[in-house]
Amino acid sequence: MIASRVTREVLENAAAIVGVRADITSLSAMRHRVKLYPVVRDEQIRPPRFVGIESPRMRRWTDARGDSKYQRESVGYGTAGRRMHAVCWHGFRDYFRAVYVVRPEAWFRTSVATWRGAVDFEARFRESGYRNIGPPIAPVIMASACRCPEASFVEETLDGTDDVRVPTALITAPDISESRWADVNRKFCELFRPKVAS
Repeated sequence: MIASRVTREVLENAAAIVGVRADITSLSAMRHRVKLYPVVRDEQIRPPRFVGIESPRMRRWTDARGDSKYQRESVGYGTAGRRMHAVCWHGFRDYFRAVYVVRPEAWFRTSVATWRGAVDFEARFRESGYRNIGPPIAPVIMASACRCPEASFVEETLDGTDDVRVPTALITAPDISESRWADVNRKFCELFRPKVAS
């Protein structure tokens, strides 16, 4: 994706807060190519099968022990359910929100859509979760192609109103003081709380 109207430091900090790895190539001071990847921890890598023989590449556990936060799945016919080294729709949503807390005027151009600031993102991102990314023989919506606890969840409540929640990664960020957290939470709620028509 291409991120513009935002600095590299903001993008890196947002990735650290959300808990993903960002591979950022700066095209200019305020324009960057960003790729998001899940963070692979040591406990997700299985030990070698034979003592003394090291594999040239790491191997993750094939079951849930190898899953990362915001783990994306393959959606192809015959390959559906395989773990991919990619971030799911919920991870991108939380990453964009973390950036928009600091820079609400940032733009993101992805293969799904172009998000022109925080207001535009919050108005339209739910529709992208229902986009079909699977083949015609086995359709899969974007929000369900993952292994995270929110799989298939696109933030709609039973009464039809939108449920805005601060990403849990923002709540547990170790480098944010209590006073700074209060400011971030207040700003987040102001920006992303749906307007209720009276």
